[in-house]
Amino acid sequence: MSRRVVAKTAAQLAAWRSTALDAFDLVALLIVARAYKQVEVATARRLLQDLARRLEDRYPSAAASVREGLDDTLTVLTLGLSDRLRQSVATTNAIESLISRTGGT
Repeated sequence: MSRRVVAKTAAQLAAWRSTALDAFDLVALLIVARAYKQVEVATARRLLQDLARRLEDRYPSAAASVREGLDDTLTVLTLGLSDRLRQSVATTNAIESLISRTGGT
C-alpha cells in the first residue's frame, strides 16, 4: 500500500474517531468486520472498543451490543481458519450472511 493511501486513510480515521456521536440519531448499527492479519484484528478491537466507549452515554444498549459481539467476532478471525470455514462460522446474522454470499464483503 502506498504511503499516500496510508496517510489519507489515517487522516480519515482520525476525523471519524473525533466526530461527536451525539449529533446523530442512530436507530441501528451494522458493523461488518473483516481482518486478515493479527495486527488488523488488534486494530479492529481498539476501534470497536473506542466506538463502544463513545456510544455509552447516549446509546448504552448499542455500546453493550458492540462489546457483546466483540470477542466472538474477533475470536473467529484469529483462529486461522480457511476462508470457507471462517465464513461458515463467523456469523449467524442474516444480513451479514447475505452480504457475504453476494460478494459485498
